[in-house]
Amino acid sequence: MYLPPLRTISNSDLYKSGDITIHPSAAIAPGVILQAAPDSQIVIGAGVCLGMGVIINAEGGSIELEDGAILGAGVLIIGKGKIGANACLGAATTVFNASIDSLAVVSAYSLIGDTSRQVANLPEAESYPKIESQVETKSEVETKTPSPEIEPELTVEDEVTPQTSENTPEPQPEVISEAEFEEVSNKFEPESSSDSVGSPVVGKVYINNLLLTLFPQRQSFGDQNQDEQ
Repeated sequence: MYLPPLRTISNSDLYKSGDITIHPSAAIAPGVILQAAPDSQIVIGAGVCLGMGVIINAEGGSIELEDGAILGAGVLIIGKGKIGANACLGAATTVFNASIDSLAVVSAYSLIGDTSRQVANLPEAESYPKIESQVETKSEVETKTPSPEIEPELTVEDEVTPQTSENTPEPQPEVISEAEFEEVSNKFEPESSSDSVGSPVVGKVYINNLLLTLFPQRQSFGDQNQDEQ
């Protein structure tokens, strides 16, 4: 916002109108206008300082400037109210039907007591949920997010490796009973022949039978030799 600079006052006289009381120790700059309506009053206390071009217009009540109050150049006070002791109002400040506390400092170009512009009352902070409760921190999100389970990769060695000996049953040796053993041994015993002069040797017969079993073609060769003889 553009704020124009204060202009110098060409009229150095003090203008007073109405019921106005000024303490002798008050300092008033040139160009000050003090005006009070018929039913109003302006009271300026001791040690009050009014800057150049200050305008005070009392209406509907009294305007009182307590001891030591300072009004900067171009200050405008309208209506009724009180300026506290040792309060300081910056240049070009406007006060409309309002009071200023003692030892208060008002910055320049301020507007106080204007009821024509109302600021909408904001709802209480309780109606708005806190952002911290809605937004989760990064650490909480990471803890709540389940990490994907990583399955172990199967290598070629794992696929080719046979099962352990614990799962593979060991072959049980066959148990031959005594009766079966005798039956088998009887098969290889030589039959008694009346034509034979003496009983053949048991070991030799067993070996011959074993050779015939393993090499059946040996018998055919033996028969051919007998025929040739």
